[in-house]
Amino acid sequence: MLTEQEIYDRKMCKLLAIVMSLPLLTNCFGSIANSIAGTTALSTYPIYGIVFAMFLLNYRLSGKRLYFFVMLTSLVVGVFLINRAFFYKSYLYTHANREVILRIMIFYYPVMYAMMFIKNWKHYFHYMRYTAFCTPFLCWIALKFFGMFEIINYMHLSNALLPGFLAAWYLARVKGDKKFYISSIFSLYMQLFYGGRMSFASGISFIVLVEFIILSKNKNAKGIVKMTILSMLAIIFFFFYKEILEAFVSFLDSLNIESRTVKNIINGTIFESETRDIIYERARYEIKHMGLSMYGLFGDRVAFEKYGGIIYVHNIFYEMILSFGWILGGIIIFLILKQIVKRCIFEKETMKKIMATYFFCQIFMRLLVSGSFMIEGQFWLLIGILCNKYNLDDSDEETSEILEENQYA
Repeated sequence: MLTEQEIYDRKMCKLLAIVMSLPLLTNCFGSIANSIAGTTALSTYPIYGIVFAMFLLNYRLSGKRLYFFVMLTSLVVGVFLINRAFFYKSYLYTHANREVILRIMIFYYPVMYAMMFIKNWKHYFHYMRYTAFCTPFLCWIALKFFGMFEIINYMHLSNALLPGFLAAWYLARVKGDKKFYISSIFSLYMQLFYGGRMSFASGISFIVLVEFIILSKNKNAKGIVKMTILSMLAIIFFFFYKEILEAFVSFLDSLNIESRTVKNIINGTIFESETRDIIYERARYEIKHMGLSMYGLFGDRVAFEKYGGIIYVHNIFYEMILSFGWILGGIIIFLILKQIVKRCIFEKETMKKIMATYFFCQIFMRLLVSGSFMIEGQFWLLIGILCNKYNLDDSDEETSEILEENQYA
């Protein structure tokens, strides 16, 4: 007989998996609809309609949780009203992005709140199994046969790939389901040759961090040897990466294959961009001269108006300070970093640490060089896991199975 908490965990993890699958579903099926009918609406609206129906069937709050949800929602509405009253230029950008904000409030915000009360996170990866396995194949089909890049760019493709890839690696490495290695490898291939560099780096980071989480719990001597060998290989690659990758590119050229990410690494621009460098220089100038003032929500857009065009700052720290000022922005940044360190490094419960690492690699790393926290629904899901205070002990049977299934052979 399932307890009330167990039922809650299952339903909320199911909704979380559905929301995390939205970029994949809307982009892939949107490409198919656009190729056939010339519009993405034929797939996008039905997908959101089905997801909304599932919310109505599964989302339940009562008692104190419902009370605090109402209070938090009132606070959020109050922030938008204050922004409207005191930061008119900011309000114009808020109004321009109203559809995205509405989508976040309907789908991501309720899940963010629900995540604060989830106790057993293992259900999430169970509900992500189909998404995890199908992700690279759907993206490849949409890209090769339905002109995906006609409606999205490489960054949106990366965002569609990443949730499923990270889940596939967890299911393969942690749960021992070997068929997900196929999906993982194919996803890495898609990220490397068609996706963005930061998403590729995020995927590699998740692989490494999961290994360290497992190793830190098992304290296995063979595991230490393996990690030492991998570290040595990484050092060799660090010193000779240009020669190795140039040979790799020559091989790709012989096959008429091009990888934007590999060439960026060779050119020393994997984390650099001429356009982004200019944006950062402007951001530092604006921050230096803003004093103790703030620009309000979408503050980076307001600050950059003088430069022409709608430009966002491509960095969550700059965006926070431009939006909320040195004092409030600095406090928010400190609290987020504090919780990230707490959940990803010092968290005692293995499953929660893996989930925090999953969302850190999924969204926060990307927000360091791209995107905007105001219009990234997954950022608010990261906030949900960072604010979660429910724990299972590793002695609990459902949690300790993670450790039992992952001894280094």
